[in-house]
Amino acid sequence: MIDMLLQNALFWYSVSFLIFVILFYIKGRKILQSAIQQRIDAINEEVEEAKNLREEANQLLSKAKKDQAETLKQSEQIIANAKAYAKNIKKEAEQQLKESIINQEKAAFSRFQQMEERMTKEILARAGNIALHAAEDYVRDHMKDNNNHTSFIDLKIKNLREN
Repeated sequence: MIDMLLQNALFWYSVSFLIFVILFYIKGRKILQSAIQQRIDAINEEVEEAKNLREEANQLLSKAKKDQAETLKQSEQIIANAKAYAKNIKKEAEQQLKESIINQEKAAFSRFQQMEERMTKEILARAGNIALHAAEDYVRDHMKDNNNHTSFIDLKIKNLREN
């Protein structure tokens, strides 16, 4: 039976196939393991790179959030400073307006007083002129009525002494 097996071609095909499979397993296993290990290493490197990128992205995100918060604080500070500056400018403008109004009132009052004094002087001067003209007219009228000028003057002097 062994002779028969040794002479059978199917037996030798089976044996050669089995040897081929064993040799392929022994030699190919190392190559296959090496290829698989390389692929595993490449995947691990990609995973590690992805982790590093994720950490870097998280760091950039936290930095961006920090910068955003800082920028927000700065903008709030700028707005607060601008409001305070505007408030100060408003106060200064109001103060300057008040001072301007006071100065204008003083100037108007001064002009009013000057006008009042000038008018008073003019009125007194006109009143004096009117009184002088009235006195001249009175004297002239009384002098016309009296032919004796000296008696009128004597009469007035006498009236002055009595008063």
